[in-house]
Amino acid sequence: MTWAAVHGRLYEQAGAAVTGEKGEMVGGYSALHVAAANGSTECLQELLEAGASLHHSASESSLRGGRGSATALELAEDSGQAAASSMLRRASVEAFEKFGMWGEQGGQ
Repeated sequence: MTWAAVHGRLYEQAGAAVTGEKGEMVGGYSALHVAAANGSTECLQELLEAGASLHHSASESSLRGGRGSATALELAEDSGQAAASSMLRRASVEAFEKFGMWGEQGGQ
């Protein structure tokens, strides 16, 4: 397990948020966005297992070269992170199959 995956698990155990406002950084980026952009598949797995949102779109565009907001999947694709993109695509399909179009929140 990588340093980041170990520390991600420790942060979660210590009560760090992976979803919602407290899970966001400047510009609306989440830990999932950063892991995706860097191709950190072990971190992505840990964050997904902890409930990180696949649907969250960062409001700032600095990681996309000024091209607007982005989901973690879009950042992974923009960054050329094939393994991370594949993992996030697969997780999106699984979430859709499990929860439908609106996800766990039922369209709220």
